[in-house]
Amino acid sequence: MQYLENSNGLVDALSYIDEHIPYRKDDFYAALKQDQAEINRDWAHWLPELNLPDKYSVNIYAGGYGIFSVPALVEHGAGRVSMYDYDQEVADVNWRLLSAYRAKVLLNQTVADVVFDLDWINTDVDLVVNTSCECMVNFKGIKAKHKPGTVFILLGTNKAQKGAINVPKSLDEFVLGTGITDIQYAGVLPNDKYMVIGI
Repeated sequence: MQYLENSNGLVDALSYIDEHIPYRKDDFYAALKQDQAEINRDWAHWLPELNLPDKYSVNIYAGGYGIFSVPALVEHGAGRVSMYDYDQEVADVNWRLLSAYRAKVLLNQTVADVVFDLDWINTDVDLVVNTSCECMVNFKGIKAKHKPGTVFILLGTNKAQKGAINVPKSLDEFVLGTGITDIQYAGVLPNDKYMVIGI
């Protein structure tokens, strides 16, 4: 899996954190760890199997820092990547971190609550990636707002942790809560996250 194309974005992001939001440094460093790279590798290796169109469009919901997700999507042919996160500080860091990708894809970043602001989010996309479903309620309602045929890659956890408001007790409960019926993959990843891929 590809990492950032050059270190300028990483340096700019770290400088911004040091100068403006030093209290987010631990948060950012945690996002750089190997386990986070592995989570993204686990879903990204499915991209060639999903029969997505050339230059496909993708929404990333609650994706946090895009250090692994955006490079993986670009590597696998995404033409437009829209990131929706409710954390302005994460968006500010991503703007610097992902600067090299704005020339490659139409990279859009919007601060939004995917649940409450869904009416003005562009849901006419080919793919949706959400690696933090535990932070959202009612994914069935979110899925229903997207065009028919949209592919979803959804990950969640059964761990009660900070920010988790939707904690399924089992993989079956997680899959049922997503609203996905045409399932290409459903399983438990090595890091104990649940993952379901389908339409």
